[in-house]
Amino acid sequence: MDQINLRELVNTLVRYYNFRLENTRPCRLARELTCFEFLVLTILNQNTSDVLADKALRNLWTRFGRPLMPEVLANCDLNELADLIRVSGMYRRKAGTIVSLARSLLSMGGENYLEIAPVSEIVNLLRSVKGLGEKSIDVFLLFKRDYPTFPIDTHIRRVCSRLGLSENSSYLRLREYFVRQLGPDVNLLRLAHLVLIHHGRAVCRASSPKCDSCPINVQCRFFLRRRRSGLDT
Repeated sequence: MDQINLRELVNTLVRYYNFRLENTRPCRLARELTCFEFLVLTILNQNTSDVLADKALRNLWTRFGRPLMPEVLANCDLNELADLIRVSGMYRRKAGTIVSLARSLLSMGGENYLEIAPVSEIVNLLRSVKGLGEKSIDVFLLFKRDYPTFPIDTHIRRVCSRLGLSENSSYLRLREYFVRQLGPDVNLLRLAHLVLIHHGRAVCRASSPKCDSCPINVQCRFFLRRRRSGLDT
């Protein structure tokens, strides 16, 4: 996996898209939301669009007030909560995860725990909440706790697979690779994470990828195989 200069690749994508970290949704939300709200939105965002997740969060604000508090959601009616977030999909499972998260935080003293506890303790707590996976935890750590980690989503894994970076690589191994190659600069890790997602949506799509216009196609095994095979890219 070390044959590609990851920093240069990220810089190429940043220049190509004129990508600006400060304008991104996750950075804006990290500034505007509490730690608990950020985690709730991360749960709502699972397997749905940003628009629908945001709508579900607004429904919660309308019903429970802002900011959302763990002590309120920990004791709310599960059916009512599920109905409020129905628009985000998988609403019963997500409602259960949100309530479990709220109760776990209450057992540790509440919202403040997410802000002041050591990262290792937070990770252990969040891993105990059913429905919170490694990616969701990494998103929270990177954007709200300024911790050097690297969330891997489906777009990033697809781009990495086509580049030849993630063949037979677990989530943990691929995350370790990014952190090792990019170093502890959280803003660089955020930038790499978000620009790779953008690239996966805009060019390196699951179907009908725009390989000919890809700014990193000379480093891409997928593109080179297609060209050797004479396939239309």
